[in-house]
Amino acid sequence: MAIFRLLAASAPAPRLSVLTYNVFCGPPTPTPLAGTLDGSARLAGQISKLRELAPDVICLQEVVSDGVRERYAHALSDMYDASFVLTADEFRCRAGRMMRLALDHVGPQTTIGGFLLGSVQSGLVILHKRATLERDGLATAFPFEDQAGDLLNRFRPRGALAVPLRLRGDGSRLLVVNTHANAESGDQLFDLSRLLSGAGISSIPSTSVHRKTQLQQLFLEASRLAEARGARALLCGDLNSSPELGEWAPLASRFGFVDAWRPSGGPGHSWDGARAYCRDAAECGRGTRNPLVREGWLSPGDGAATRLDYIFCGEASRLTPLESRLALDEPEQGHWLSDHFGVMTTFEAAPFAAREGRPAPLGCPATGRSPAATGQRLAGQRSLLEDTPFSA
Repeated sequence: MAIFRLLAASAPAPRLSVLTYNVFCGPPTPTPLAGTLDGSARLAGQISKLRELAPDVICLQEVVSDGVRERYAHALSDMYDASFVLTADEFRCRAGRMMRLALDHVGPQTTIGGFLLGSVQSGLVILHKRATLERDGLATAFPFEDQAGDLLNRFRPRGALAVPLRLRGDGSRLLVVNTHANAESGDQLFDLSRLLSGAGISSIPSTSVHRKTQLQQLFLEASRLAEARGARALLCGDLNSSPELGEWAPLASRFGFVDAWRPSGGPGHSWDGARAYCRDAAECGRGTRNPLVREGWLSPGDGAATRLDYIFCGEASRLTPLESRLALDEPEQGHWLSDHFGVMTTFEAAPFAAREGRPAPLGCPATGRSPAATGQRLAGQRSLLEDTPFSA
């Protein structure tokens, strides 16, 4: 028995790989470089690369179209289960149907139609690999209390998705929180002088008091929910906040989260239009250059380079970042996959003593209400919980 205990003690700690990725639903109207993600070659390329990378956890943002959600379902059902919350906002559905009828007379489906009609709350999806992880309860989505500062929030409120999981290897609990915080398109869309002058919207978001309020709620609730469940904590997503703004770093420190990129060093530019423009895959070797950023719809990003996408781990989670790198950062068969690059981190998962007893349920942090479930109301919306494995 002593030999077995010695071998167990000397065995390497298991690894856990996590990827966060803004899939870029597409510009409001098609451009020469990109259209809606739904049914596109970009979507096929994304799925192919994710299957190749095969991380244990995938956090997706901008899954605003039901068609995109369903395509991921068919393609990855053999490896992953998915969690997301479906919401039926009556006003958005009515407006979406009217918009779709109008667009059907104009041409093919656009991103606007998918944005208005799509039912995935906040456009957030979390996938976990069944071989490594299993569900430990129901997922819940919570909207941010502060929805000001971004015009798009009037149609699709921003927030976060929290999914309780359990590592199959050691049985420890893991809480994964995925988010997409404010951009600043709402404020700048009303700056007519800027638009009329041809300046467009800034490619890199500037500081925002509303975003800082959202991030404070995000880190606070992620910390609270993980502690209540006795779980390791992972927080991932598109914060729309560069390190240079100094918005998230004090909050992460205050609520006990570590930026997983930091040990790897380097800038980690997941939003990068700064390097030489390249027109096709043959011209573009591996590197951090992205024409979808450089020639953004109303927000050209020539020279823009920063990090907007993050993975954080709880300080008490016994998760040590071993390596972080950019992913999905090159074209596939001549198509750039998104205006964002993915960020992927491999963690060492040291032994973690989870609390004994029944974990606290995931409540709705923004309102203090019970978890979203079929027929319940969540922040003024009739919400439906979709918490079943992907199926064809």
